[in-house]
Amino acid sequence: EAFDTPTGLPYSRVHLTRGMQGVPDKSQTITAAEAGSFLMEFGVLSILTGDMSYYAKARRSLLALWNKRSSIGLFGSAANVESGAFENRAAGVGPGLDSL
Repeated sequence: EAFDTPTGLPYSRVHLTRGMQGVPDKSQTITAAEAGSFLMEFGVLSILTGDMSYYAKARRSLLALWNKRSSIGLFGSAANVESGAFENRAAGVGPGLDSL
């Protein structure tokens, strides 16, 4: 449910029992590290469960970021999950970008 957005970038918070309905003020912002690091984690989950849908969602999330990178190949540190636009166009190597 968190990955069911127009861009494929997931919401960063989901209620454990109520899904998106249980999140009071769902933020439409996700850091590049959050959106990009799912590939390894969900890829392993797909291998362990035999369900490739986890990998497919993580790949779509990463590609949504990849396709929005700047002309010099950098990513903003935070993106809007509905539009895919970077809400913070600053790039760096610290928190929010370091695990992408």
